[in-house]
Amino acid sequence: MTKSELLQDLNDRISAASVSGFWTPEMKTAWLDSAGKTVCGFYRWPFLELALERQTVDSREYYDYPGGIVRFKPNSIYQIDIEGETYPEGQAGRRRVNWQQFQERKQEQNPDPCFTNHNGFFFLYPVPENDKEMSLYGLKGWKSLADLGDDDEPVTPEEMDESIVRIALAACLRKAKKYAEAKAELLEVLDPTIGLLAQIKNQTEAEGPSGEGGTAKSSRWG
Repeated sequence: MTKSELLQDLNDRISAASVSGFWTPEMKTAWLDSAGKTVCGFYRWPFLELALERQTVDSREYYDYPGGIVRFKPNSIYQIDIEGETYPEGQAGRRRVNWQQFQERKQEQNPDPCFTNHNGFFFLYPVPENDKEMSLYGLKGWKSLADLGDDDEPVTPEEMDESIVRIALAACLRKAKKYAEAKAELLEVLDPTIGLLAQIKNQTEAEGPSGEGGTAKSSRWG
């Protein structure tokens, strides 16, 4: 669904649930954004995988996370390989370490190439040569619907739409103090065994890396 279609679906479900109250478009957008982040964080979905290429700059130890329309989720880069570098057997790129380990390796002048994510940057040691191609692998993050046009689609594929709208509806139901109904909506989506997202996760795993994901059937909505 596009942004406007997600909002319309949420409006329809709020009406069907007979939820009274004054809910602004900004509130509904915020509920959908929170729901989208929940869906993206439920599992390491294949559609979130992202690879980008950048060039090294001489003597630079750290780099901003790449921005733009398609961007990495903060601190999600899990692999970096750089043109001309060689790595120990079994490693596809530089070793990923935490911030403390990175500082220790610098102090020890450990020659094993490594990197770390820290506060929205990624750091490299040893500092690579100038103008080398870096291949960055990480996870896409949910982009706020406020930053999208009405006809733009979110990062998630269409089989996630119902889960996103249902979680957003639960937020509205909580605001209206309909706590039992809100809990029921969340269980239908987030139950780790039979919820909508669990069904899609199981189908995704069954199809393997080349699969396109599946569609889950709700017992409460057509």
